[in-house]
Amino acid sequence: MLLHSSSRCEEFAQKFVQANESWNLEQLYQDIAFAKHQERQLYRKQLTPTEKACLRGLICGYSPTEIAWELNREPNGLRVELSRGLYRYIESLTHTRIKNWSNVSKELENKGYKLHSIGTNVAANCRDVTCNVSTIQNPFMSEGKSIHCRRQIQNQTDWGEAIDVSIFYGRHTELTTLQYWIEQDKCRVVALLGMGGIGKTALSVKLAQLVENEFDFVIWRSLRDAPTIEELLDTLIKFFSCQQEINLPQTVGTKISRLIEYLRNARCLIVLDNFDAVLSGGERAGNYRSGYEDYGVLLQRLSETAHNSCLVLTSREKPTEVAAYSGEFLPVRTLQLSGLNNDHAQGILAAKGLTGSVEEIEKLIECYGGNPLALKIAATSIFDLFDGSIADFLQEGTTVFNGVRNLLDRQFKRLSPLEEDVMYWTCINREPVQVAELQGDIVPTVSKGNVLESLESLTWRSLIEKRRDVINHVSTFTQQPVIMEYMTERLVTGATQEIKTGKINLLNKYALIKATAKDYIRSSQVRVILEPVLANLQSDLKSQSVIEQKIKNNLYNLRDQFSNQSGYLNGNLINLLHHLNVDLTGYDFSGLTIWQAYLQGANLHHCNFINANIHKSNY
Repeated sequence: MLLHSSSRCEEFAQKFVQANESWNLEQLYQDIAFAKHQERQLYRKQLTPTEKACLRGLICGYSPTEIAWELNREPNGLRVELSRGLYRYIESLTHTRIKNWSNVSKELENKGYKLHSIGTNVAANCRDVTCNVSTIQNPFMSEGKSIHCRRQIQNQTDWGEAIDVSIFYGRHTELTTLQYWIEQDKCRVVALLGMGGIGKTALSVKLAQLVENEFDFVIWRSLRDAPTIEELLDTLIKFFSCQQEINLPQTVGTKISRLIEYLRNARCLIVLDNFDAVLSGGERAGNYRSGYEDYGVLLQRLSETAHNSCLVLTSREKPTEVAAYSGEFLPVRTLQLSGLNNDHAQGILAAKGLTGSVEEIEKLIECYGGNPLALKIAATSIFDLFDGSIADFLQEGTTVFNGVRNLLDRQFKRLSPLEEDVMYWTCINREPVQVAELQGDIVPTVSKGNVLESLESLTWRSLIEKRRDVINHVSTFTQQPVIMEYMTERLVTGATQEIKTGKINLLNKYALIKATAKDYIRSSQVRVILEPVLANLQSDLKSQSVIEQKIKNNLYNLRDQFSNQSGYLNGNLINLLHHLNVDLTGYDFSGLTIWQAYLQGANLHHCNFINANIHKSNY
C-alpha cells in the first residue's frame, strides 16, 4: 500500500487544481470512493491523494505520462496502477468501458459532473488553451500593449520553407504512431531520425498538417543554414506572442524560460527540420558544432520541463539529449525511419515512367533500401540513360552514381575515424558481423567499448543496421546494399590510388580479402574488391608487367616504414601478386607483417619467411 506523508498530501493537493473551476469535484470524489468501496469491499470509503490528483489530471486532459511526471512517478507503473484502480472505479460509476485515458473526461461529463454556468465560456477541457499572454508577468512587453491572442485569432500557422507534400507516398503506420504520441500521450519532444533522403522532411510536414487542429500555434522551420540559437528563440517568441513582444530577453537561458512560458500557456507545435545541421561532424554522433551547444540546452529543458506543447525535430543523427531523455513511456520519443515498403516505393518508380517486371522492381527497391530520394535519383537516371528500362539498368551492376554518391558523401564526411573503420570493415565482411570480429579486424587495437560506441553512433546516423543471430543469440551488424556498394567503391578507388602513388593508408588499415573468411565470403571479396582494384590498375597502367612492378616496389620500398607496424599492407600486396599469377619463388618476406594473406596454391619455393608475422594468413 502506498503511504502518503502530510507534506506529500499537501503537494498532491496542489496538482491540477484548475479542475475545481469546471468540475463538481467533491461529489465526484464521493461517488468514485463509493464505487471503489463496492469494487474492493474496502472499509475505507475515500480516495487516496494520488488517486485524487490523477483524477483531476485526467479530467483536465493530461495523459498518464504527463501526470506521472508531475507526481514524480514512473509512467509505466502509474499506467498499471490506473488500469487496476481508478479506471475500474470510473467504469463502475459510469457503466461504460474506459478504453483510453482520454475517455475519462467525456464519460464523467456525460454523467453530469462537469459544471456549465450560463454566460461562462467553458473550454473543452480545463487546460488553458487561450494564449492570454497578459496573464504572464512580462517585463519585456512593449509599453502600453496588452496581448490577448484568444481563440478567435488562434490556430496560427507559419510554415516557413516547408515543402509541398500534396504527393505523398506511404508512411500510414508511422503517421498513426506519431499522431497518437502527440495527441494522446502529449509528448513534449518527438525526434524523426533516419539517413539522408529517407523522407523525414516530408513526414514532418505531413504530420504537422495532420495534427494542426490540435494546436493553437504551429511553426515549421528548417535549420539547414544553421541559425544561431538566439535567432531561433527570437523567432519563436515573437510568433507565440503574436509579434507583440519586441523587447526580448538578452541571454539564452532567459529566452528559453520565456519560450517555455508560452509553451505552457498555449498548445504550440514547433517543427525543426535538419537538426543535424547544428551537430558536429568528425566525431561521435549527437554532439554539437562549436557555438551551437545551447541547442542541447533547449532540448534538455523542453524534455524535462512540464508544458502543453510539442517539439518535433528531424535529424540524420540522434542528439545526445534525445538519447538521454527518450523512452517508450516517457514524454520524449524517437521514431527511426526505414525505407518505404514495396507497394509505396513502386509509386515513385511509376510516377517516373519506369518499366520492369515485378522481380526487377523489387530488386531495384531493395538495392536502395526503399530510400525515397535515392529511388527518385536512380529513376531519373534510368529514364534518361536506359529509356526507363529497369532491366537494362540492373544489368550494369552498379547502383552508386551521381546524386546517390553525393548523398552518401555528405554522410561519410561526418564520421569519426573509428566510425570510418567500422564502416569499412562491415563492408569488407560482406555479411552481418559480430562485435568481437569487428574488434579483431580493426588496427590499431581498440577496446570493445569503443567499438560498441561507434556502432551505436552509426545506427543513430542510420548507416548501420542491427540484426539478431537467432542461432548464436547475439547481435550482428550490416549495411544496406547501396551503402555497402558505396563503401566498396571508396575502398577500391582508395586502394588503387595508393598503389599508384605509394602513399599508403587504407591498404594498411583494411584487408582487401580475409584469408580466414568462409569460402563464399572470400570469393565475394575477390570479386567485388580485389579484382576491381586490379581492373582499375589495368585501366590506368595498361600493362600487367607495370602493375606487377608497382606492387613489388611498394612491397620493398615500404619495408622499413611499416616493419614495426601492425596492419594489412603486405598481406594485401601479396594477395594482389598471387591473383596476378605472379611466381613468388625466391621472394624475401622476412621480418614482414603479413596478415590475411591467402596463398593456397601459390608457388612459395625458396621464399624467406624468417621472423615474418603471418597472423590470420592461410597457406
